[in-house]
Amino acid sequence: MKKNYLTRFFTKLHWLYWFVIQGKTSVKETFEDMYRNDFGETFRGIYRTHFGDEYAEEINPCGFSTRSDIENIKQSLHLEPGGRLLDLACGEGGNGLAIARDLKAELDGMDLSETAVEKAKQRMAEFDMTEHARFVAGDARSLPFDDHVFDASMCVDSLYMIPDKQAVLCEVKRVMKPERPFVILTWEVHRTFGVSDYRPLLDQCGFRVTEYREVPGWYERQRATYQAMLDNKDALIREMGAATASVWINAAKTELPQLKIMRRVFIVAETKQ
Repeated sequence: MKKNYLTRFFTKLHWLYWFVIQGKTSVKETFEDMYRNDFGETFRGIYRTHFGDEYAEEINPCGFSTRSDIENIKQSLHLEPGGRLLDLACGEGGNGLAIARDLKAELDGMDLSETAVEKAKQRMAEFDMTEHARFVAGDARSLPFDDHVFDASMCVDSLYMIPDKQAVLCEVKRVMKPERPFVILTWEVHRTFGVSDYRPLLDQCGFRVTEYREVPGWYERQRATYQAMLDNKDALIREMGAATASVWINAAKTELPQLKIMRRVFIVAETKQ
């Protein structure tokens, strides 16, 4: 009873946060707006400038993953050709498509945003993955997959935004084969009601953490990127449209002052027997 009460309490706090910061009644509405329009050249130029050689041009990221992050994920997934990979909160699909292509894996991507999923489907041919990738929109608390079907899973730049993290992590455990890796890039938030360490949550859901470390250089890149978004907000609105640009501008306004109480972490956790 206490656990269910706390889960509902923290979920309501999360919805309130999204309403205050983004002015939306749901997380889904925010991400539908974010993926509604093309990000535009000003947005890409900001990333190219502040990521430098770490900018993953082919992937066209809308998060903060770098070329090194992508390589580290590939190495940590330990996938054999033909293995099945789940990309949770896949967005427009670039990260998962590039990784699955390079590893010759089968890819299933899932995202809350139907708009993002449609864009991911359109990108499959770009990565020569038309016959090897599938994308679906839905709620990560109820994954539309059978038990123990995935050889590996990944979640990039999304877990910290999910309200009911425990429910989602337990669902990922359910659909994965035993002793297989789940690779996560996310942010700790060191404040009341924030997750300052994901290891206890992962342990509760049946994972054994094998790697947990801070991502080098994340703070400088993210701070500079957010500041550039605020400095170029008029150009972003003009190119992306007000609905899409406002998601990024609101995020920059809110998170830029909070970066000092955040920490970007790279996590590898294996499913227990």
